[in-house]
Amino acid sequence: MLNIPGALRCEGLAARRPHHAAKRLLIAAVVSVLSACGGGGDSPATGNETTTPTTPTTPTTPTTPTTPTTPTNPPAEVRWTVGGTVTGLAAGLTLVLQNQGLDDFTVGANGSFVMAASWPAGSRYDVAIKTQPAGQLCTVAKGSGTLTAAVTDVTIACETLPVAMYTLGGTVSGLATGSSLVLHTSAGEDLVIAADGRFTFTTPLPGGADYTVTAKGAPAAQQCAVRNGVGTMPYTLVDTLSVRCTVPGALPRGLWVQEACQPPGLLGPSSRVVLQFGEATAGSLNYNNGWVYYPSEACPGEGRYNSSSKITVRTFKVERTEGSAQFAAHWGTSDLLLPYQERKDVWVRKEARLCILEGATQAAYPTLASLEPAVTAAIAGGKCYTPY
Repeated sequence: MLNIPGALRCEGLAARRPHHAAKRLLIAAVVSVLSACGGGGDSPATGNETTTPTTPTTPTTPTTPTTPTTPTNPPAEVRWTVGGTVTGLAAGLTLVLQNQGLDDFTVGANGSFVMAASWPAGSRYDVAIKTQPAGQLCTVAKGSGTLTAAVTDVTIACETLPVAMYTLGGTVSGLATGSSLVLHTSAGEDLVIAADGRFTFTTPLPGGADYTVTAKGAPAAQQCAVRNGVGTMPYTLVDTLSVRCTVPGALPRGLWVQEACQPPGLLGPSSRVVLQFGEATAGSLNYNNGWVYYPSEACPGEGRYNSSSKITVRTFKVERTEGSAQFAAHWGTSDLLLPYQERKDVWVRKEARLCILEGATQAAYPTLASLEPAVTAAIAGGKCYTPY
């Protein structure tokens, strides 16, 4: 192996002229040196060799954090309204509608309407009338179905009902034999009564109408009063009028009922006080208390009479009597259960009424004229009595 000094430059080999045998050796040596010159860790660089650049390491891209999935909102519920038209509704009246028995909706005029509530698509609707207008009847058409769109074709037709008419009547008692009485209604009818018993006016009155019945013509030597004569027709017949006739100025006899109605309370239902009088003897008159009970608060009709115990019997003793065309008065003394408990009273008969002015002395009311204000107030307050 030819040993070539390391100082031998590679480029100087070409200028040498070795012999042929050594030439092959030289070529091999050159190849070996060229290999060394082409790279190597210890050979100095010539400045002409090409260095392959090292590809820089690509930095690792940080992993993007996973974005949380936003929940998808459910689609909004589809809802529809229900409406239609109303015809025939009278002015000033209203009707109330419902859908499926709920959501009251008031209609106050003819024309189109849309109920205030809305309902889910696909649900059932069923429009009905909850409250009819007074005196009318309304019917519903096309009021049921399934909601697939806004409903606008419900039709409500109203018609006015015939006015319901009802009769008005009652009873008469105390009418003298051979006498007659004329009763008058605020509707303008006069009815002649010729005997005690039941009566009915021939002209019926519409339900809801107000009425007033008065004694227009009283029989000779008698006075007649009408109880329950003012009221409103309750959409049914009325047969609770009570007409009682008495002799003017005379002391009472039989049952007399107070006009004021006592409201229900701890002692029972609504009631009126009743006085039961016996026969007057020598200016002395015995009587006791009772009550008439009624099923409703206004004390309508005749009621149910319940007399009290005989222990409540009292006596009124007449001391002085005077009369005029307006009324008659009896001054006297009433005992209060026991003889030594006495009270000065004045019993006044005005028309068919008995007004008892308790504690009224002759000194306080010396004349008929002085009694007039107290009697007027007693009548206005319902404190007086009429024959029962």
